[in-house]
Amino acid sequence: MEQAYDSMCWLTLKKLLIYLGFPDRFMELIMECITLPRYSILINGTRSKWIEGKCGFRQGCPLSPFLFIICSQLLSNIFYYRGKKYGYQHLF
Repeated sequence: MEQAYDSMCWLTLKKLLIYLGFPDRFMELIMECITLPRYSILINGTRSKWIEGKCGFRQGCPLSPFLFIICSQLLSNIFYYRGKKYGYQHLF
């Protein structure tokens, strides 16, 4: 599960946010935080030049727990619908 989450395609996440009905502006902000990360470091009160991030979300990112739950929901939906197709019924 962890490896699938780490390598999840950003387009898949965006489509999932659309499917779940998140507002457009909210989706834009989330995608901007993930796809266009920029950092600046303060050293003795002086800010460095912008550093362009190369990866999206990682451990420690405040968005990670929420995005993990959304990704987990996608996996859960796939299991549920595929199971129905093959006659599987859950007990709860």
